[in-house]
Amino acid sequence: CMAAYEELAQEKLASVVAVKQQMLEFFYNDDEFHQLLRWAEKQQVLTSIQADIVKTSRSARPPLDIIEDQCRKTAEELAQSSVILCVYGNVNVGKSTLCNLLLGKKLLHVTNVQCTAVITTVSSSPEQSTSGKVQFEDTADVPEIVERVERNQKGLCDIKSWQECRDLLLRLDKKRKKLSSDTVALEDYHTELPIVSGLYPELRKENIFQRIELNSPVLGFTAPGLCLMDCPGTLENEYLTHMAKSGVQLSSVIFYVLDSFTELTDNELRFLSCQVRNGSYVFFIFNRNDKDSEDLLEQRISKIRNQLSSVPEFSATTIYILNLFNAVEYVTAAGEAAEEKSAVFKEKDTFNKLLKDIMNVVQLKMRSMIFQFARSFFHLLHTHFLLLSKIISHKMRLTLPRRNSVRSALFRTTEGPTEIELKMVELTKQIKKLLSKADQ
Repeated sequence: CMAAYEELAQEKLASVVAVKQQMLEFFYNDDEFHQLLRWAEKQQVLTSIQADIVKTSRSARPPLDIIEDQCRKTAEELAQSSVILCVYGNVNVGKSTLCNLLLGKKLLHVTNVQCTAVITTVSSSPEQSTSGKVQFEDTADVPEIVERVERNQKGLCDIKSWQECRDLLLRLDKKRKKLSSDTVALEDYHTELPIVSGLYPELRKENIFQRIELNSPVLGFTAPGLCLMDCPGTLENEYLTHMAKSGVQLSSVIFYVLDSFTELTDNELRFLSCQVRNGSYVFFIFNRNDKDSEDLLEQRISKIRNQLSSVPEFSATTIYILNLFNAVEYVTAAGEAAEEKSAVFKEKDTFNKLLKDIMNVVQLKMRSMIFQFARSFFHLLHTHFLLLSKIISHKMRLTLPRRNSVRSALFRTTEGPTEIELKMVELTKQIKKLLSKADQ
C-alpha cells in the first residue's frame, strides 16, 4: 500500500513540485536574472539618482534595494510553503486514525478516549520522525499551572499518570528556559509524545502548547510541500474548540470526520461553508462502526446528505464511508497479515477513490499556491524594472533644459542617443529575454 501511495504521489504531485523547484532555481541561480538585478548597481548615474531619492524622501534605503528584498522574501516563502491538510471534527470520532491512514503508518497516538489536546503537524519528509518537537505558548507558565492544578485537585499528586505528565512538562519547560526557545525536542518520542499530545484531563483547558511538530512522508509524498494537521476535537471545551478552528482556517484541504454518534450541526456547516468560500476544499469522512446496523447507517448517512444538500457549497459533495480502523490495519499490514487484513477490509474501492480524489485536490492546491507566488514574484520583478525606467525618465525630464541646445552634464552631449538612452534600450532587451525565460 505504501508503494501505491508513493506511485500516486509521484504521478500527481512530482510534476508540480518540479515547477516549484524550477522557479526557485531561476531565482537563486539564473545568471541572466542576477546580472539584470545587478545592472543598476553598476550604473553610476542610477546610483546618484537613488541617493537623491533617499535624501529627498527621507527613506532609509534605496527603492530598488527594497524591491529586491521583497523578491528574495517571496522566494523564501515559496521555498517554505506547504499545502496544509487539516483533520477536523468532534472528539473521539477517529481523527488521529484518519491521519495515520493518510500517513500510511501508525505514527500518531490513538486510544478509545480523547487523545489529542494539542495541534499536531506532520511535514512531508523522506524520513519518519524518530523524535518530535513541541512548541510552547510564549506566555505559558508551566510551574504555576502545575502548582495550581495540584492545589485544586486533592490527591492528584498520588496518581502515577499525573506524576509522569507533570514531571515531563516541568522537564521540557526547564529545557525551554535553558535554550531560551519555545521549541523543544522530545527525548523519547514513543513514550513522551502520547503524554504531550493527550495531556492529563486537568490540563486540557490550559494554554501550554501551540503545536507538536513531526516529519514523515505524507500520502507517500517525501518532498517538502505538504503538511498534515491533526486538530483537537471540538465540543470538549472552548479552548480546544478554538484551537481546532484556528487550525482549520490555515488549511487548504479539510477532512471533516463524523461517526454514528456525531451530529452535523448548522454551526459547523456554516463554518465549513465559510472555509470553502475562502478557498479551502472539504472532504466529509464517515467513520463507520462494524457494530452499526445497516438500517442505522443508512439513516445517519441519509440525514447527513440532506443537510449537505441544503448548503450550496456542499450540494454535490461525496461522503466517503470507511471503517478507519480497518483501513489503517489494511494499509499498514505486511506479509501474511496483509492478506488477512485485506479480506476483512471491505471498502477498498471507497478507499482508493478517496485517495485519488485527495491527490487530485492536493495537486490543484499546490498548483494554485505556486501560481500565486509566481504572480507575486513577477509582479515585483516588473515593478523593479518599471521603477528603474521611471527613475531614469524622471531624471531626464529634470535635467534636460527647455532648450535642446545644452545637455545636462549627466548625459553625453552628442547628436545621437545619450548614454542613458542606450542603456535603457539594452535594459529593455534584457527584460524581454528574461521574461520570456520566466514564462517558459
